[in-house]
Amino acid sequence: MASKELLAFVEALRQEKLKDPYFKAQIGVYHASKLNPNHCLNAKWRSFKKAMVQGRHPDIPLRAKLLMQLGEMMHREIQRIVGKDYQPEQIIILPVLDFQIVCRADLVGPKEVIDIKTRWTTDGLPSKPEKDHLYQLNLYLYAFKKMQGRLWYINPVLGEDTFYVHLYDPKMTRDVIAYASQLHFCLANDIEPPHKEQCRCSHKK
Repeated sequence: MASKELLAFVEALRQEKLKDPYFKAQIGVYHASKLNPNHCLNAKWRSFKKAMVQGRHPDIPLRAKLLMQLGEMMHREIQRIVGKDYQPEQIIILPVLDFQIVCRADLVGPKEVIDIKTRWTTDGLPSKPEKDHLYQLNLYLYAFKKMQGRLWYINPVLGEDTFYVHLYDPKMTRDVIAYASQLHFCLANDIEPPHKEQCRCSHKK
C-alpha cells in the first residue's frame, strides 16, 4: 500500500504539470496525442469535460501516474543528450477553422520526426505500432513538413527497444482533422455527441 507521503508526492508532481499550458484542457486547443479517429467521440467528449475541471489524468491509478512521470523523465534525458542533428521538444500549433491542434514532437531532425514511447511492462515491446501513436506521429509529420517518421518504443524494465518507420499518410491527417472538428463543435456548443457503433463505453445506454 502506498504511503500518504508517496501519494502526496505524485499528486504534487501532477499539479506542477498542470501549470504548463500544454497540459491544460481548454476548448479550442486540442493535442495531437489525444486525437484518434477510431476512438468513441462521446468518450473523448466526456474525458475532456472532466479534464477541464480536474486537470488531466485525475483518476488514473497511482502506479500508472508513477510510470508516466518516469517515462517523462526518460524523455527529457534522451532529448538532452541526443545528437545535434535533432531538435528536442519542438512545438507547432496548427490553426484549423476556429480551433487549434498542438503538435509537440520529441525529436525533429532534418528529414524525420522521432516520437518516443516508453513501456514499463514485462510483456515486451509491441509487435506493431499502436494506432494512437501512428495518428499522433502522422500529424507531426504534417506539421513539421516531413515525409517520414519513426516511433521509438523503449522498455526500461527489459532493457529493450525497437523502431517503427512510418511514411506520411494524408488520409490519416484528414481523418484526424475531421474528428477534431466534430469534437470541437460538440464541446463549444455543449452538445453530447453520439457513441461510436459497437463501443464499450460505460456511459452508453
